[in-house]
Amino acid sequence: MIIDKQNVFSEAQAVTATTVKSANVVDLGADHDDVPADPEKGDLIVAVNVATAFAASGAVSIVVKLQGSDTLSGGNLASPQDLVESPSMGPKAKLVPGFGWLLRVPKTLSYRYLQLDYTSTAAPTAGALDATLVLDVQTNPATS
Repeated sequence: MIIDKQNVFSEAQAVTATTVKSANVVDLGADHDDVPADPEKGDLIVAVNVATAFAASGAVSIVVKLQGSDTLSGGNLASPQDLVESPSMGPKAKLVPGFGWLLRVPKTLSYRYLQLDYTSTAAPTAGALDATLVLDVQTNPATS
């Protein structure tokens, strides 16, 4: 999987509140095309991975929402629209480095700016996520 720095939403970003916006907004450009619809070009995917294990005094699970907007306000999306939402990921025992999940970007996407919204059932005392926009996902196992 090739990662473009301009398509990174979060790099080891702490998620220690019940709602956190991704540190970065991805700008698809003023003249962006719709999401690739050609099966040979693949699909746009948001790949989310746990960078630091989650901890909390009680139970915790995480939901990730991909949001879009055509305008920015203070570095975040102005009037964000929810585009797709992950199922609730947890329990915290699963939220350890190496665990990850994928969100398929809707083919009807027409917003210029994208951002992620991380929502947890309780405020974690520790935990961080990596998230990036990629074309397809790596399916072959890594070799050393």
